[in-house]
Amino acid sequence: MPEDQGENVVYPGHDGPVPPTPLYNSLTTNLPHPLMAFHDFLFPPSTSLFPPASHVLTYLRAYADRFDLRPHIRFRTRVESLHWNAAISKWELDATEVDKGNRPIKGLYDAIIISNGNYGEPRLPEIPGIVEWEAAGRKLMHSIWYREPSPFRDLRVLVVGGGPSGLDISEEISHTARLVYHSTTGANRTEEGAILMRGRVIALRPDDNRVDYEDGTWDTGIDHIVFATGYKFFFPAMLHLGQDPTPPLDRHLPDHLFNSTSHVYPLARHVFPLRDYSPQTLAFVGLVSQLAPFPAWEDQAQAVATVFLDGDDKFDRAAEVSRVSARYDILRRRAGSKPSYIAQQWHRFREDDEELESQFQHRTDLLALAGKKGWEVQSWEPHVYRNRRVLRAEWVKLERSGIADDWVRGVGENGLGEWLDLMDKVLENAREHQV
Repeated sequence: MPEDQGENVVYPGHDGPVPPTPLYNSLTTNLPHPLMAFHDFLFPPSTSLFPPASHVLTYLRAYADRFDLRPHIRFRTRVESLHWNAAISKWELDATEVDKGNRPIKGLYDAIIISNGNYGEPRLPEIPGIVEWEAAGRKLMHSIWYREPSPFRDLRVLVVGGGPSGLDISEEISHTARLVYHSTTGANRTEEGAILMRGRVIALRPDDNRVDYEDGTWDTGIDHIVFATGYKFFFPAMLHLGQDPTPPLDRHLPDHLFNSTSHVYPLARHVFPLRDYSPQTLAFVGLVSQLAPFPAWEDQAQAVATVFLDGDDKFDRAAEVSRVSARYDILRRRAGSKPSYIAQQWHRFREDDEELESQFQHRTDLLALAGKKGWEVQSWEPHVYRNRRVLRAEWVKLERSGIADDWVRGVGENGLGEWLDLMDKVLENAREHQV
């Protein structure tokens, strides 16, 4: 990664070739920033409640400077491989210093934290006909290559995927495209509005330029398909990590740690390996999703530091196996005959699930493991998370009306309480509009 602004940083409006990235030009956070900030380090006063990616980058750099982290980071260095040498109980690391003529370097380490992000390897669905569709010259792309809507002007566009990116891209393209179809699992077909809803795509038929849906209907004349269908877990430095895309339903713990590309299994607390490696030597941070990321990752890091240093006293392997087994039993019951369901849901949190732990319980348990005081989940956090979509929709309205900057001006100068008051005000505004 680059240390600072430079030739590897691409900004909106750049006209040259753009590398693949999930950061399209109009992207903003889908959580209000007070909810996603690190502990004890708020976003600056007057920051938009749902800031663009550039503001998040500025925030992360400010965090690194505030805690003097840069001297401890080796930038522009690509890790090529990691191997555990059991004979010496060390990790053998091979890396390349990119800005020094790709000079190779080697190192020995007692412990490794894998935290290389989850948005670099696009996932395309295994839809019958997708290979033939592209081979026939018909246009399709993953959202990792989407930047802005002008290339889709006057086209018939199908956007596949019901997550935040699929919603954002569908809405944005609808202002320039001739017609936008939005395909999500379980959606009812609609024929009115700027965006026409469609169910799950089950087949592409390039000879007829036809797309078939799960409800038996189809569309023809599609000019371009955009797949906003997520990303794979990919660890290029650990290609020896086993891959099992369809984990079996008849056992809890496999013989070896593996990556299904949807989950890494088996891990205690979604972090520590229960096979092949000691939890005192390897940890994965940042695999979990559908949660407020930065505080969760920070809490995971606290637990990692504790287990790495005091693992024999802090890590109860039998209890952790029981926790994993209990989660597996619940998901296996829900999976029916679809083992892939377990993989897809394993690292996801849902706030309305009464059987599985919530993101906030996950954080609470991590802090208990670490013995960390003062970072407890606050009562306002679940409330704000439950109302995140209402907050974002109302904030978009305020931005479009040109008054969002007025609402946020000066907020935060006297601390977190002002941000909480602002979010209450936005929610009240939304309720008034619904009356």
